Amino acid sequence: MKARDDSTIFGIHAILETIRAGKQPISKIFIKHHPTSPSHKKLLALAREHAIPCAKVPMAKLRSLTSKHHQGAVALRSPIPFAHLPYIIEQKYHQGGVPLILLLDQVQDIHNIGAIARTALATGVDALVVPTYNSALISGDTMKASAGALAHIPLCRTNNLADTITFLQQSGLQVIACSEKASQSLYQENFQRPTALLLGSEGYGISKPLLDRVNSSVKIPMQGAIGSLNVSVAAAVLLYEIVRQQCN
Repeated sequence: MKARDDSTIFGIHAILETIRAGKQPISKIFIKHHPTSPSHKKLLALAREHAIPCAKVPMAKLRSLTSKHHQGAVALRSPIPFAHLPYIIEQKYHQGGVPLILLLDQVQDIHNIGAIARTALATGVDALVVPTYNSALISGDTMKASAGALAHIPLCRTNNLADTITFLQQSGLQVIACSEKASQSLYQENFQRPTALLLGSEGYGISKPLLDRVNSSVKIPMQGAIGSLNVSVAAAVLLYEIVRQQCN
């Protein structure tokens, strides 16, 4: 089944100019296997610069996305714009607020992203941050799963979550990971300071290189035979503990 042509941008130069113009957000680019032309290589480089995920695919995949002459490249439009994290942090401090950022590592289920976005909006999170790769595609289905919450909370993409963690720490935020392997309960942590929460997928958890960079790790106390919660449920538990602390 082909994607609706109004949801795609096809042709190398059309995609290049759309990225440069910065007015139409792109959720993902599909480009033919073994791109060899200078234009294809330029597109790959520009996409990386703008943290847009690219997938090298067979020509059959490109034909499944559009019936038009695509020149070996098809981009999917994003239903929402992507925000600039440094600007969000700067504005929050300027307003005299305490930044609260949510980082998602390898969360690939759109329903989890949607549920997290709804809770994040309800608890005053300033931005969601997802990696360019190994994350759920931000599409109309993701927007629907969030019940529209993604239209109201800033969403940021990053090529490198490790670098983003370092940036947040240099900006005065403590980065706290949620991991069942942590020795400290979340109820022992001070969340009244500027904070970025790091959550991983239920299947893979948080990657070790990221765990090595955080300020501390906390766990949600568990009873019974189940060792972990769905990531969207864990996000809700953590965020409402932050709300409780900040309201006291």
